[in-house]
Amino acid sequence: MQKFLWCFGFIVVLLIQKECQARQIGENMKNFFGLFGNKPPDTKEPPAPCYCSCGLRNEESRIVGGQTTRMNELPWMAKLSYLNKFYCGGSLINDRYVLTAAHCVKGFMWFMIKVTFGEHDRCVDKGLETRYVVRVLTGDFSFLNFDNDIALLRLNDRVPFSDTIRPICLPTIKENEYIGSKAIAAGWGTLKEEGKPSCLLQEVEVPVMSLQDCRNTSYSPRMISDNMLCAGYPDGMKDSCQGDSGGPLITEREDKRYEIIGIVSWGNGCARPGYPGVYTRITNYLDWILNCGISIVSSSNHIIRGKISKPHDFPWIVVLLNAGSVHCGGALINDRYVLTAGHCVRWTKAKDITVGLGVYDVDDPNDGYIVPIDKTILHENFTSNIIHDNNDIALIKLKNVVEYDAYVQPICFPNKDANYTGQKVKVTGWGTVAVNGATSQFLRETNLNVLSLNTCKNTSIGKYLTNSVICAYSDNTDACQGDSGGPIFIERPNGKNEIIGIVSWGLGCANKGVPGVYVKVTDYLNWIKEHTADAVYCKD
Repeated sequence: MQKFLWCFGFIVVLLIQKECQARQIGENMKNFFGLFGNKPPDTKEPPAPCYCSCGLRNEESRIVGGQTTRMNELPWMAKLSYLNKFYCGGSLINDRYVLTAAHCVKGFMWFMIKVTFGEHDRCVDKGLETRYVVRVLTGDFSFLNFDNDIALLRLNDRVPFSDTIRPICLPTIKENEYIGSKAIAAGWGTLKEEGKPSCLLQEVEVPVMSLQDCRNTSYSPRMISDNMLCAGYPDGMKDSCQGDSGGPLITEREDKRYEIIGIVSWGNGCARPGYPGVYTRITNYLDWILNCGISIVSSSNHIIRGKISKPHDFPWIVVLLNAGSVHCGGALINDRYVLTAGHCVRWTKAKDITVGLGVYDVDDPNDGYIVPIDKTILHENFTSNIIHDNNDIALIKLKNVVEYDAYVQPICFPNKDANYTGQKVKVTGWGTVAVNGATSQFLRETNLNVLSLNTCKNTSIGKYLTNSVICAYSDNTDACQGDSGGPIFIERPNGKNEIIGIVSWGLGCANKGVPGVYVKVTDYLNWIKEHTADAVYCKD
């Protein structure tokens, strides 16, 4: 019986770790603060040098026999550090969650895990986007057999998407086994067995095997569960290795987007003949991921395939800045208050928020003006159940009274009993101009059609809807990450515009047949008026 076969427990795992090379974080388990935790590998740093759509690769662990990726070629890659030492990889799957291996977090003090995005050369500190873990979700994982080796990491704050940071797509077909598909594994792991971790992100292409073929390799058949996926060549040579654990195994779809099909889990050595790499099979966990809310690609939204607005066409549109950077959108509703989404203020300190009024060009410091805020008012029944946000509405009280001019004016409120089904509405924002582009310098706009709630409930997001939302949809255009909190509005026959919704959440961006979800403003009119009693409204 091979030394790797069926470890009896952590002690046995420790004794034979070098042989099983199970893609764990370290080769030793230490008693850390009274807990058995995985020690990060000895990653003594080598001398230097050594947006909205998911799965779009920028053409501009354990990797053996692979190659260095291009800079930010895989924008969903996440680097996990523990006690400031790199030890595992992960994949960004929306703006709040990272998918990784359970053995990368089992036994860890999760609050000490740091996640870095946009990384290429991990040996050079570039002040990249970094988040901390506030919650870890795992299934029935065991170090005895590495079955169910999957974990979700909830981050302490949303991750802004850009041309260098974007999520990976999840599979859409549960039954797809990907047999024969060319897949790509990526990570900063060792370049050879017993070697040092790589400074630069590496990738390797390996073919996916059937379960039966994998069970016919040098592994004992019972070591390969139905929840595992094998990929590699019969003669070895190319594989993932130590340090690549938790990283993604991805494959390209017909639409040129990439989806994650596996998580680097374990294997016997690295690139050994007869021992393919073993990965967690993502399709077996789609329901689990969905129940944790992770298939919702974002709860913060920008305009996809819209057009640039005329300067100051919409004087009620405001931009929310977080520490000087674009954070969300909003709408001026009177001389003192801005209406926005609850999730735009829930996880952001009020002292860090400022409001841009009369702004059209976000790169022009002389366009519009920035005003300080007095406080934020989050709806008292706001909840975030991970899948989406309920009662996703908030008010921002400005420190000073707003003086109206041609470029700064409030938007009107709707009639409480109004029904907008079938109506064409407009949404605006400074989001990306294309699915893989950077955010727009100028305010953009697009038109959407309001769906009935019953129609919306028959879509893939139907079971997550409440009666206090509006769905709007149009082929190939949508709101997406970057402009959450902005208004959807409709023009009345008299030329005035009224706000009917607030950009809240959606499944991806401009996905065919999937509408965007907006807070239904008519259901919150009393709440808004109650909390803005000290303001002056324009006569409507």
